Amino acid sequence: MLTQTALEVPVTPQEGPAVSIDLGIQPRLSDLACAFQDMPGLVVLEGGGPFGIEGRWSYVAADPVQTISAAPQTTAPDGGFLHQLRDALQATRSNSVADVPFQGGAIGYISYEGGDSLHRPVDHDSQSAPAGYLWAGLYGWVIARNALTGLTMLIVNKSVLPNSGSVIETLINRVRSGIREAGQARLDTLASNASRARYVQWVREVKEYISAGDCYQVNLARRISARLQGNALDLFRRLTHLHPEPFSAYLRGGAVEVVSVSPELFLRKTGRLVRSRPIKGTRPRLRRPEDDAATAEALRRSAKDRAENVMIVDVVRNDLGRVCAPGTIEVPSLWSVEAHPSVWQLVSEIRGRLDSDRDSVDLLAACLPPASVTGAPKIRATEIIQEIEPHPRGVYCGTVFAAGFDGSLVSNVAIRTLQVLDREVHLHVGGGIVAGSEPDAEFDETVHKARGILGAFGLRE
Repeated sequence: MLTQTALEVPVTPQEGPAVSIDLGIQPRLSDLACAFQDMPGLVVLEGGGPFGIEGRWSYVAADPVQTISAAPQTTAPDGGFLHQLRDALQATRSNSVADVPFQGGAIGYISYEGGDSLHRPVDHDSQSAPAGYLWAGLYGWVIARNALTGLTMLIVNKSVLPNSGSVIETLINRVRSGIREAGQARLDTLASNASRARYVQWVREVKEYISAGDCYQVNLARRISARLQGNALDLFRRLTHLHPEPFSAYLRGGAVEVVSVSPELFLRKTGRLVRSRPIKGTRPRLRRPEDDAATAEALRRSAKDRAENVMIVDVVRNDLGRVCAPGTIEVPSLWSVEAHPSVWQLVSEIRGRLDSDRDSVDLLAACLPPASVTGAPKIRATEIIQEIEPHPRGVYCGTVFAAGFDGSLVSNVAIRTLQVLDREVHLHVGGGIVAGSEPDAEFDETVHKARGILGAFGLRE
C-alpha cells in the first residue's frame, strides 16, 4: 500500500556545480527509500534520534554511476584496493552549493578484514568472507534531510550526471508516487557460534595473552545467526524506528545487504579537521529511572571501563598521528557517559588536523580497522582475533562511509550491524577484554548488546 506524499511542484532549482531542490516533504529517509527500492545500489544513511549535530543529517541515494569492489586477497599490506576509491573520487571534484555536508560522492563499506589487511599480511578466503574488502558506489545524486529543521533537499551533481534535467524529473516522479508502509520483516531460528562456555574459554585465552605481555586489550566477538522473513530494507526501517542511532546505515552492495544501527562515529573530516569518538564501556538500560541513573553512574566511575576506554584513545591518537600535522591531536572529551535506547556507553573524542598532502582515503587507511573494536596494541590484537574467532567479521567492525566529491568524510564503526546474505542474517556482538575482565560478565555484556536488536523482533537468546 502506498501513502501519498504532500510534494508540490518544486521551487526553482538552485544552480551551480550541482542542482539543489527543496522537496517540501519531511518523511524519515528510511521510509522515503521505499520509492527507490527497485534501483541498484540503494543506500540509506539515517541520522535520527536526539543526538544533536551527530545525528542531524540523513541521506538516500541509488543507481550509482560506478561501483568499486575488492575481493579478499593475500598481499603485502600496501592498501592497493583503496587506490581505485581514491581514483574515482579524484576524477570528480566539486564544491558545496548548499549547507549540506554530503552532496554526492562514494558511499560504501570497508570490511574488518579489509582494514586488517592494510597493516599486516593476511590470508582471507573469499568464499568464507562474502562481503569482500570493499564495496562502494559513486553517486551523482542524493536526497538529504536535516532532522533539526525538516528540510529535505534533492541534490544532483551535474559533473557526474550531465543529463541532470531528466534525472531530476525521474526522481521527483518517484517521490510523488508515495511511501510504502513497512512490511513485516522478522527474524527466526537463532543460533550462535559460541555458547557461554565457549566464549568464556575465549576470554580466558585472551587473558593468558595479556598476562604474557602480548597485549593490553582485545575486542572479542561471537556471531549470532538467524533467518530473515521479509526484506532487509524493512528490517532496517523497523530497527531505526525503534532504536534511532546517529550513524545508522542500510546498504545494498555486492553479495551482502548491510543493516547497521551504529551509535559510533569512526571518522569525520570537515575541511582539514578530523574527529573520532570511540565507544568503550557499556551498561544495559533499566526500566526504573532510579536504577537506570545508578547504572549510568556506575559506568562513569568504573575503573575497568575507564582504563579500557583510555587504552583505545591512545591507539586512536597513534593512528591519527600517521596522517595529522604534528601537535594538532587533542582529546577534548574523555569518559563521557551517553544514553542510547538499550544501553549506556562511555565515549571519548579525539581531534586532529589532517596534513595538507593527505586525503580522506589516507585517513581511512591509517585508522582501519577501528581501534575500539580491535584492541591494544592493534596489530597483535588483530592477530589474536583471527586466531580465536571462528568466522570472518565481514562488515562488522569495519566501516560504512560517505566520502564526498568535495573531500569530506563521515564514517561509522559498523557495530550493531546485521549482514544479510541469501536470507541468512549474521549479527556479531563483542566487548573489550582486559586483565580485569570477568569471563562470565563479558559474555553477559554480549547478551545485553544483542538484546536491543533481537528484542525489536520479539526474540531473546
